[in-house]
Amino acid sequence: MASATPATTRLLPTSEGPRVIVYHQTIHRDGKYVSLLPLITNQTGVTHVIVAAIHLNEGPGNITLNDDPPHASKYETLWGEVAWLQASGVKVLGMLGGAAKGSFERLDGPDGRKMRGNQIAWYNTQFYCGWGDATTTFWYDAIMSVGWRADKVVVGLVTSPGNGAGYVEQSTSHDVMRMLRAKYPTFGGVMGWEYFNSMPGEHGEPWHWAAGMARAIRHALPPSGQLQGGRGVERPGAGNLPPTIPVPAHSFPAQDIETLQNLGFSSQQAIAALNATSGNVEYAAGLLFEY
Repeated sequence: MASATPATTRLLPTSEGPRVIVYHQTIHRDGKYVSLLPLITNQTGVTHVIVAAIHLNEGPGNITLNDDPPHASKYETLWGEVAWLQASGVKVLGMLGGAAKGSFERLDGPDGRKMRGNQIAWYNTQFYCGWGDATTTFWYDAIMSVGWRADKVVVGLVTSPGNGAGYVEQSTSHDVMRMLRAKYPTFGGVMGWEYFNSMPGEHGEPWHWAAGMARAIRHALPPSGQLQGGRGVERPGAGNLPPTIPVPAHSFPAQDIETLQNLGFSSQQAIAALNATSGNVEYAAGLLFEY
């Protein structure tokens, strides 16, 4: 099988540099298993795979991976491939929560985040569905401006328009990731939701998404202005952030956002509240007034 990474591109070891992370929740599609092995057989440079979603349900020991127990026969191939990924240096984690509301509290109580914040290796931020915009470095710059460490903050993207609002074409997202890598030498990396239908290979070859991101960010930093993959890498100088935050891409009706704005809230607040309430305007208004 042909390698996804050109011989002239020397990637950093998986234990070094920015992360390239893929979520793997659609483990079967149309009854057929979605294999993770192409991520390593094509030498994509992926560093982490997050299997989703682990549910801690009501009752002792009632744990499922999506709808079935982790030991169900349908997952035998998955766990076999996980061992192959780990042997190749890829770290495999599990996403806790998902549709199982209360999983975190059942695991660690209501104050788990406060107690264990210093043990969290990084945060997968959401630059889609109205929470942020990955067509520019502005949103990441804003996070850095309030004191977060770059190695702790990973840019989260949707890998296909079918996975949520705010998909960014790879030609743009690669440029933005290159700029972040150049501007923040300890840049935390990029994660994609989710693996099975990732562009540009889609269902047939979803590993191309990880390979492209690795080529963009997972190598030693070049000198300022040196060409990389046919595009220049700039090191933007430090400057003041724009006075207003741009409105992120979203799929909510303009009328719903205007309704919340008429109540005295900003468009950013309206979009965030609609995200948190699955687009329910009444619930969103109640949430905004509560906080």
